[in-house]
Amino acid sequence: MTLRPFELLRRIDRESKSTKLKIDSIRSKNIERTDRLQRLAERQTDAFVELARHYLPELSHRSLADAWTEVRGRIRELLLQKEDRRRTLNASLQETRAQRGQLGKDVAGLSEIGERVRDHLRSTPALQN
Repeated sequence: MTLRPFELLRRIDRESKSTKLKIDSIRSKNIERTDRLQRLAERQTDAFVELARHYLPELSHRSLADAWTEVRGRIRELLLQKEDRRRTLNASLQETRAQRGQLGKDVAGLSEIGERVRDHLRSTPALQN
């Protein structure tokens, strides 16, 4: 199936727009993930403050030791969850960066093809309107 030059240009333009939409989607996801990370960090800080207010109303060696014993397991669990989530988000971020890099290459490739087709159309008298 042979495409006419203008059909090819339209097809390239559609692919270029599709790639740009993908890039915009990835950027939007990155912004959402950054916002979510910020909210999670704020929640973690608030949780530690609440834990301190609840378990440490009186600051004596004994109250500190008792409080630490009670919350040590939960803090360890929270830290493990945090690390697991961090690993997951880092993997997602790396994947997103790889996709962004590939999309950038795709857009550059499409732009180059489009330029070559336009140059060919301009330089071929039989294809002029």
